[in-house]
Amino acid sequence: MVAGASASNASPAEHVVATFARTDIPRSKIVAGGAVFHCEQSQCVARAPSSRTLSLEACKVLAKRFGRVETFGEGGRALPAEKLRACVGGAE
Repeated sequence: MVAGASASNASPAEHVVATFARTDIPRSKIVAGGAVFHCEQSQCVARAPSSRTLSLEACKVLAKRFGRVETFGEGGRALPAEKLRACVGGAE
């Protein structure tokens, strides 16, 4: 399983993590928000995020590929609730 965290403007030192409702994500990589996310089981982690990684657009890319996003964040900060709802709504 991939390491966890929580997000808003990502700094290069912190990981951006997305967790999903599903738990069967195969080991894979996907580019979203200018960063490479390493995905496995129920999480995707961007170890070298850009200033665009923690965004609604990146969340939607991940949701389109892996389904409902439960959390999306880094370093103790999370995507604002209204944006997470928009991300989830865009995937359904």
